[in-house]
Amino acid sequence: MITRFASIFVRGAINKVIFPQRSFHLFRRYQPFLDFDEDRKFRLMLDVEDFHPRDIDVKIEEKRVKITAHKNNEHRNWRDSTQITREYDLPDDVDPSSVKSSVDSGVLVIEGDRRIAGDATQMSNEKEYIMNIDLNGFKPEEVSVKQNGDEIIVEAKQEIKNVGNDQSQSKLFRRFIRRFNLPHHINKEEIKAKYTS
Repeated sequence: MITRFASIFVRGAINKVIFPQRSFHLFRRYQPFLDFDEDRKFRLMLDVEDFHPRDIDVKIEEKRVKITAHKNNEHRNWRDSTQITREYDLPDDVDPSSVKSSVDSGVLVIEGDRRIAGDATQMSNEKEYIMNIDLNGFKPEEVSVKQNGDEIIVEAKQEIKNVGNDQSQSKLFRRFIRRFNLPHHINKEEIKAKYTS
């Protein structure tokens, strides 16, 4: 649950840290805050303080999140209408069927389960030692495998860029490192790494 303090911090992070060069208030207000936690969750947070939760619609279409918020203010002499629409791509490692949304203290939080790259299975017998590592969501050029003595180091880095319908941009960085100790009976000179889809 996001407290009022947390939502103020998130809004401050959105307004001051991520897009400090923007001066147009409405443009700045509705920028997302993206978060990849180590707890296997993907989070997208958006300031929707001006909208009632019933006026916010979140749809998941394949690997995209579409957010629409609309409100009307009517007074005796005037009428005002505000609407925002944002679309964001879900990263490849997020399960679209697990995505849920909630509004708390004026912040729309969209969360989805993700598979952590790097989960490994190992098989061994006297003749060979096979290690399979889940690299879902990473391209071959984003992965490096190194050997350092009895240790294998697998590292993957990725930058995800997202452009909103108003040409706003956000970036997300993912990285993991896995280290494995090799059994002593393995010939270190014959180690091979292979990427398969």
